[in-house]
Amino acid sequence: HKFLNLLLLPMFMIIENGLVDLLSNPTYAFVYKRKILFGLIISAVADILILHDFMVGLVLFALVHMLYISALGFKPLKPALGLVCLLIQSGFSIFFLNHFTDKLLQIAAPLYGLLLLCMVWRACSKLDYNVLRVLLALGKPINSLFSLQQ
Repeated sequence: HKFLNLLLLPMFMIIENGLVDLLSNPTYAFVYKRKILFGLIISAVADILILHDFMVGLVLFALVHMLYISALGFKPLKPALGLVCLLIQSGFSIFFLNHFTDKLLQIAAPLYGLLLLCMVWRACSKLDYNVLRVLLALGKPINSLFSLQQ
């Protein structure tokens, strides 16, 4: 089911924008869409490969996140938001170092997490301040649900 969605999204982008424009149009909008399209295609491949070779799948997903970060760009920068993401990642890194016995995973998991939170930073930096306040407010009840399950 998930794999089908990963195939349908690139197909939708190709139908909506035209394959020639997606692959060759130099405007910012199409460069952005091209990076997202390649990310979606690589995600589909990574979903298959991660079942057979976890590290290969992880590397491909890392590449996808780098494509998405590149597509999102670094304007506006919003360094305070980036610092918050970095502090969150520091907590995750400590968790990974203490809970994984595999040395490769002790290194790979925090690096992958850093990419994920960098992507979150870049995506959130595009949001309006009021949208960020709503997302942060939503985090409180969601966090409460997870703490109830423990």
